[in-house]
Amino acid sequence: MFNNIWNMYTKDLMETLRDRRTLLRMLLVPSLMLPMLGHFLLEFSQDYQTKSEEEVLQYSIVGTANLPELGRVYEKVADFEYQDHSQSSEAEVRALVTSGNLDFALIIPEGTREQLRGGERISLTLVYNNSAGNREILRNRAAEPLDDFNERQRDWRLLFLGVTGYEDKKKLLDPVRFESLGTASTREMVGQGYGGLVAYFIFLVCFMGCIFTSADLAAGEKERGTMETLLVVPVPRLHLVLGKYLVIFTMGVIYVTLSLASLSTWLIVEGMRDAVVSADVLDIVTPVDIIAVWLMLFPIAAIFAAVLLSISVYAKSFREATSLSSLANFIVIIAAVAGTLPGIKLDWVFASIPVANVALAIKEIIKGTLTDYSMVAVVLGSTTVLAVALIIFCTKWFEREDVIFRE
Repeated sequence: MFNNIWNMYTKDLMETLRDRRTLLRMLLVPSLMLPMLGHFLLEFSQDYQTKSEEEVLQYSIVGTANLPELGRVYEKVADFEYQDHSQSSEAEVRALVTSGNLDFALIIPEGTREQLRGGERISLTLVYNNSAGNREILRNRAAEPLDDFNERQRDWRLLFLGVTGYEDKKKLLDPVRFESLGTASTREMVGQGYGGLVAYFIFLVCFMGCIFTSADLAAGEKERGTMETLLVVPVPRLHLVLGKYLVIFTMGVIYVTLSLASLSTWLIVEGMRDAVVSADVLDIVTPVDIIAVWLMLFPIAAIFAAVLLSISVYAKSFREATSLSSLANFIVIIAAVAGTLPGIKLDWVFASIPVANVALAIKEIIKGTLTDYSMVAVVLGSTTVLAVALIIFCTKWFEREDVIFRE
């Protein structure tokens, strides 16, 4: 039995490794393209943030005469450029902001100055495009002069009341002082925010590594006309399926291993370049954590290999196998998204749900909160049971002539 499986495994593995396209995808994508993509995305995000903080903002004020001292505050900001739309209506100014002709606008109602001098609270409207990519930076920059003006008016009112000292101001304005104390460590907060995204990314990489190989091992042999020759060999169908299955499983593991190794190297290089994000990740995630995440991918690769081999056995051509495998990718995405949803954590219920349980386990590993190893046994056990069931299903399909020679 083991000799038959080994012979089939080595045959298909050598054929896979002789394919230059497969080798190029296996080496180029995880080893070079992923780190390069991460580097350029990190550089782009940092450059974009710097540009957003330094670019000159076009603004307008409707009703400047209603509070001229506030208009003078905005005129003193070096990175703001005023556009005169004082004769425009409020709706027209909003349209200019929406279209991008203005970055923001300030609307001052009539009677504002009199209300302010009378000690009343005034209401202004800051208009900006809150669907812009830099909306947070834009809003903060536009509101900063307003905050300064508000603080200055507050200090004048306190001075009129005879409150001058800093501590006296704090006691009057904030009579109740409280301190927020979070119990989670930095690692737990980072893991909660990004652990699910890491699992999602790794699942896609593993699925990609399996799909490159699976479509060729069954559907590809149908197109090449070598499936009939393979089936007349006096070897049980189970041995043939297991040999092909192990090749897909191996390629998926290799693909993920290369991806994790290249991304870890990229993080180290970026950390040496004083990249803040990479340095924070390196301080939190240890080599032991990376190895633990890598081990959790073995049952996932086992499931992906069985599903994709079943699809390849059913498909009439390489093209059909690729199309059906792409549809299966949606199921993987839905299951992986479970690790990113708020309020979902690894418990005994989710530990028994295949694929989603591994995503949640990876998230707990990154957070450093995975301490109940009996739950890990449930995760691995449920995932292994599904993988075995899928292999049996694939074998039954491989034994059906109407499936293999489907027209």
